[in-house]
Amino acid sequence: MLRMMRFGNKGFTLVELIIALLLILILATGLNMFLTLYLKEVKLYKEKMELIPKINGALEYLKNLEFNSPCLNNGTHNCNSSCCGFELENVTYTVETNSTELKKISIKDTKFNISFTVYKQKE
Repeated sequence: MLRMMRFGNKGFTLVELIIALLLILILATGLNMFLTLYLKEVKLYKEKMELIPKINGALEYLKNLEFNSPCLNNGTHNCNSSCCGFELENVTYTVETNSTELKKISIKDTKFNISFTVYKQKE
């Protein structure tokens, strides 16, 4: 038979070890969830920061087209390679003719809700 140790025993009981391991597991799970969400946000921020110069480039491309270009007809258009210079997913642009001499060009990304507007004058 095994004898139980009396006073002065050193070490932890099995129950104490299980409780300590459960606490460590809970903390590790919480940290893992936090890091996962943080990395996801960093990825989205990086995508957004990479998209802004592309949208600006597309807007400049549209602005430099001829005033009567088919790409600058009134209405909403998808940003494709022929009108924006390159393909942009989730990006549309809208052209409004305010007068015979002025067009309003608004470009918008639907994923991040980024939008810019310029006005083009007839030359």
